[in-house]
Amino acid sequence: MLLRQRLLELAGRWRLHEDSRLREAALVAMRAGGDSDFRPLVSALGDSDDAIRRRAEQLLRDAGDAALAALTIASQSGRRRVRLTAIEILADLRPSQEALDLLLERELQQLEACATHKKALRDLQRGGLVRRRLSERIDEGVQAALMTLEARERNSRIGEVARRLACAASQRSRARALEALDALLSRRMARTILGALEDTISTVLPREEAVQAELAGRDGLTRDLLVQALGSEGRAKYREMISSAATAVAAEADPMSLVRRLVGQEDASLLTEVPSILETIVILSDLPLFADLSTVQLEELASVVQWQSLRDGEVLMEQGEEGHCMYMLQAGTLDVLVDGNACAKLQQGEPVGELALFGDDRRTATVVAMGDCQLGMITREDIERLVEEVPGIALRLCRAMSRRISQMNQRRST
Repeated sequence: MLLRQRLLELAGRWRLHEDSRLREAALVAMRAGGDSDFRPLVSALGDSDDAIRRRAEQLLRDAGDAALAALTIASQSGRRRVRLTAIEILADLRPSQEALDLLLERELQQLEACATHKKALRDLQRGGLVRRRLSERIDEGVQAALMTLEARERNSRIGEVARRLACAASQRSRARALEALDALLSRRMARTILGALEDTISTVLPREEAVQAELAGRDGLTRDLLVQALGSEGRAKYREMISSAATAVAAEADPMSLVRRLVGQEDASLLTEVPSILETIVILSDLPLFADLSTVQLEELASVVQWQSLRDGEVLMEQGEEGHCMYMLQAGTLDVLVDGNACAKLQQGEPVGELALFGDDRRTATVVAMGDCQLGMITREDIERLVEEVPGIALRLCRAMSRRISQMNQRRST
């Protein structure tokens, strides 16, 4: 027991090791310790070290049918390298009929539970991002279930309809895909899948049970968003459960992240002036340019935001200079000057220079701090890398930018 505990302790800290040999050993220890959570191994498929990637791939292949669920989800929503490797492994595994039956049943159960939790939390104040994340997990679960069903039934029509559903850009095309699904699925499967997608699941769960289930669940992003939404009063009510969840992930959390999980936002703000990843997600979600991104995409974007401060009178950008980044104003006021004349003031929550993310345009105005300001910076290089690595983010950004340009043109014409 002591050896197993030490192995799992090592495995839980695998990302923190600078020595790649120790990190590789930690992944092996994870499997030797009998851990049934394959997500760290799947994540390691995208590691920057070749040896780590090869070891993770081999361990997943050795796990066989047990890793099917994690690989199926990664094949749809993982980073590019993770996604491609997961697809290769799935193609080679050739799972048994029994394994597919078990996987499908588990996916349907998880799907129904997720839909039930979303329904129970529909009136949670400040819970918009929690419900968005649950909706995304429902979409991921539906795609995983349909991929599994396609493999079990050897029916390519199921996969075709699943892809149509995933790519539906309008309510009309989505409705047609759901209608086609209804005709293909058994009654029980249609009730679960369509009920989850259309929020018609009949199961009723008290909100407290849904909160407890998600706090104890394995989706860290849902848990963190929920802790944020609960507020100081809710965090006090569920402090023991939040502390247990934080302890479980403490090995992979940096000290400040752990502190933020255990204390209220007001207390955490005394420790640092820089917003946490979670706070940055909330800030990004309020910007029109990023409002359409999924919570996972927002988390990826939040990880590259660089925070900086300006003193009164400091210049953020000069008219005519090349722009390579955008800013979002988190605190303070900015004065906008064109040809030396003040023409606008920017307040908290407003973006600055976002067109620079999509081209080499020069700055059209000089921007100066009026008092102390705090800003988050996103570079064009970061956006280009995320577009390459994170599925779906390019299309959503293009749609949002198209709306932004259209609105700007309308204002100019009036």
